[in-house]
Amino acid sequence: MIPDRPTGAPGRAQAITEERPRHQIVTVGIGLVGCGRWGLNYLRAFSEIDGCRIVAACDLSADRLNEAQRRLAGLRTGTDVGELLAAHDVDAIVVATDASCHYEVARAALAAG
Repeated sequence: MIPDRPTGAPGRAQAITEERPRHQIVTVGIGLVGCGRWGLNYLRAFSEIDGCRIVAACDLSADRLNEAQRRLAGLRTGTDVGELLAAHDVDAIVVATDASCHYEVARAALAAG
């Protein structure tokens, strides 16, 4: 259950619209967990969407991380999901791991906020 907000405390979406004009594009920082075939497809797809930017990627394979960096210059990479989830510029994640790992990664993301 989502706790009620104290009266008068704006939610994040409300605060964003009050602070900046509606026509200004907000960039969402995406963290990519898994750089296999699906992960690389997401990397390409998000790079084509205005307002989205893959800022970090995580995988256990150095080869897959190198391929992701080759496709997106300046991409931060690593093998620790916890570090990716703690990054200040990651607003959302895409879980592109093997299906058997989805639960663990999603649970860690929810716990990280």
